[in-house]
Amino acid sequence: MGRTMGAAVMFQTFFIAILLPTTASALILNSTTRSCSKHCESINCQSVHKIRYGKFCGVGYSGCPNQSPCDRLDACCKQHDLCVGRNAANFPNHTCRYNLRSCLQQYLSTGAVVYQGSNCTAMTVQNTVMVALESTTFHEHVAPGSAPQAGGAPNPSSGMLIDRITSIVLICGVWASLLWAHELSPALRSVG
Repeated sequence: MGRTMGAAVMFQTFFIAILLPTTASALILNSTTRSCSKHCESINCQSVHKIRYGKFCGVGYSGCPNQSPCDRLDACCKQHDLCVGRNAANFPNHTCRYNLRSCLQQYLSTGAVVYQGSNCTAMTVQNTVMVALESTTFHEHVAPGSAPQAGGAPNPSSGMLIDRITSIVLICGVWASLLWAHELSPALRSVG
């Protein structure tokens, strides 16, 4: 009996120590605070929450005022940031999302070229930005009322988001533990 109970405790410990932090961190949007960008960057191009492309592409990442985009792809992101900034009271703005999608699709269909010195392909950046766009939609549904930052990019940190994700993960962990205990109960009865 002690061994099967030990297995259940080990499962719970594993869940709380390993799965909870990694699940929450995988869902939380990048919460680092940055000043605006004045330089063209191309880092983490395949990471939805860490991508930094050009001066304007990336969750919580935006160029400084009066900065020119690095290329047409970056220009799509700049227009999206400006749109979100103009419509801060109506966030998320579905028109801004639609316009970004259309701009990115048009960019790719007309012979996408990235700025000289970029470490990323146009297709990789486009795909990552599209997934990030969808994840901000998820973010707004999970943490309604989040507002854009002054630069126009969505506010990536939200205590409500963290609280809700943590609650969901804990509920799943309790449910899994109960299911695990139910599966073990015939074995426990036969031992006792």
